[in-house]
Amino acid sequence: SGTAIIAVPNSGFAFNRWSDGRSDNPRTDLNVQNNVSVVAEFVVAPNTSSWLYFATYGGTPAIERVRVNGTGRQSLVPSAQVGTPVQLAVSRGRDVIVWADRGMGRIAKAPLAGGNATTIANMGDVHGVAIASQANQVFWSQFTAGDVFRANLDGSSQAMLFSESSSIAGVAVDESNGFIYYCRYTAGEIARRNLDGTNPVVLVGGQTFPSDIQVDPVAGIMVWGSGAGVRT
Repeated sequence: SGTAIIAVPNSGFAFNRWSDGRSDNPRTDLNVQNNVSVVAEFVVAPNTSSWLYFATYGGTPAIERVRVNGTGRQSLVPSAQVGTPVQLAVSRGRDVIVWADRGMGRIAKAPLAGGNATTIANMGDVHGVAIASQANQVFWSQFTAGDVFRANLDGSSQAMLFSESSSIAGVAVDESNGFIYYCRYTAGEIARRNLDGTNPVVLVGGQTFPSDIQVDPVAGIMVWGSGAGVRT
């Protein structure tokens, strides 16, 4: 006992923790009475050249991006074209940012690197928005009415997908498994349907005004914001 051991990641990875939950690296185990077996767990290291995209709602509304290390903050869309962005979605494969613009009553888009905004759909009371990159489609919610719509990213083939008795806030798409997730705001629930709008299932109840949701199909988790904070 008393000898320090260190976990050394391969290029592109970073140490996360040991299999017994400890996060010190190097680690030293003292007063060891029996054999100790632990495995180092690694994660993909963040790429500091990657971008985080976000919408500024209060003050001067803006669509912006910043590198994941906090540097290089940029405003991407002329301020007069931003409106009131409630939520946004990004598709690297389609090179597009899409946001729900409640102020101008529309679903808008712009190139990832920045540029002028164009309108996908004109509609009031929009809230959540999500992109299905493979299908070249965008999904969005009309908050008070509890409706969810779908259209191609060029604005064609717009249609209402389904309607609920509860107001609907955030939406998220899992193309790999064929699901759309959404926040039933007034009902306090997280729900899911097939991407064609069928087979509604309530997954989580008892939430305080859930408003935004993201899903990670690879990790098998969903994360949402509510009046009680961020939940998983």
